[in-house]
Amino acid sequence: MTEPTEDSTGALKDLTGSLRSGWQRFLAVYEPLRPELFRYCRYLTRSPWDAEDLAQDTMARAGDVCRELDVPFRTNGYRNW
Repeated sequence: MTEPTEDSTGALKDLTGSLRSGWQRFLAVYEPLRPELFRYCRYLTRSPWDAEDLAQDTMARAGDVCRELDVPFRTNGYRNW
């Protein structure tokens, strides 16, 4: 196995920093919506445990979709449906 060079280490730090900042932006925008999402999931499932699982899965999928599509983070996107 080869040792990482300074260039590859710097690139890795840049990538890690950009991923971290993207995740922080996602959380800053969508985390305030989590209680409302949980209430809706609780209404659908009638179970707090299933609702928590569903809410977590929904947040994870939303993060993946936003990252794949490089969508700017908006809080009113679901209201436009």
